[in-house]
Amino acid sequence: MKFTIEDIKNELNKVGYIATDEIAYRMLISLYYLDSGKKPTGQDIYSLVIEGPPGSGKTSYVEAYIKIIQNMLQKEVSFISYQCDPTTGKTELYEDIDIGAAISGDKEHVIIDGKIVMEDKKLVNIDE
Repeated sequence: MKFTIEDIKNELNKVGYIATDEIAYRMLISLYYLDSGKKPTGQDIYSLVIEGPPGSGKTSYVEAYIKIIQNMLQKEVSFISYQCDPTTGKTELYEDIDIGAAISGDKEHVIIDGKIVMEDKKLVNIDE
């Protein structure tokens, strides 16, 4: 992939989203990961977390992001939407440990999938 920040900004403009250099840069990095098949270090699932107050453009960004992926990378992607709050943590999103199962030796049920993992499994049709 040989895109520049200006390429990203031009594509975003075409779909009606005006982006700052920072937003275009962050999209460029995420497109690199999507195009290369690589995942950021320490992640089993490629995820992008968007935060901001109501009305700040999070949904508009995701809609533009989907169009950019389809236009520039010619790829189909699936997105999972999950409403977080200030108490949402990594264990709720990715995985947690069932202490009772660990103590009793129930290896099959020690890991509790988080919301993102459960949705990802649904997308790839993995039995839970």
